[in-house]
Amino acid sequence: MAIRIDFFTIAGTLDFELVPTAALDAAVSAFDGATSPADDSPVRCVGWLSASDDDEATFTGWCDALDDDLGIGLLHQGLGEDHGLDQAAVTPGTAEPETSWSAVVRGAVTAAAGGRLGWRSDFDASGTVPTDPEHPTASHASDG
Repeated sequence: MAIRIDFFTIAGTLDFELVPTAALDAAVSAFDGATSPADDSPVRCVGWLSASDDDEATFTGWCDALDDDLGIGLLHQGLGEDHGLDQAAVTPGTAEPETSWSAVVRGAVTAAAGGRLGWRSDFDASGTVPTDPEHPTASHASDG
C-alpha cells in the first residue's frame, strides 16, 4: 500500500482537523508550485514525503523509529498535529531514501519553529503496482 504524508505549519489556535480539505490541497499545490498560498490560509505546506508499494516496509520502519524519536504517530489515515517538536530528535538517515525523508521532516519541524506542526497521511489502498504510482517513493522539502 502506497502512502504520502504532507506537513503543514498551523497559524493561530484553529483546530487543524477543521481545516477544509480544499485549503490543505491548495497549500500543497502552492508549495509544489513554489508560489505563495492564500494570505488568509491558516496552513502552509512545508514539505511532503511518500513511498511506493516497493518501499512500504522501509518507509513504515523508518516512520515507526521517527514516531518513537518525536513522540508522534505518522502512520494513521488522516490528520495529526503536535507542537514544540525538536528537529534534533530527527536522526539523519544513513542511506536513500531515508536520508531525504529525514531532511523533509527536519525541515518541517524547523519551519514550525516550536509551534504547531500538522500532517496529513494518505494511504492508497489500490497500491502503485502495476499502474503508474500515485504515491511514488519521493520527497519534497522547502528550499528555505
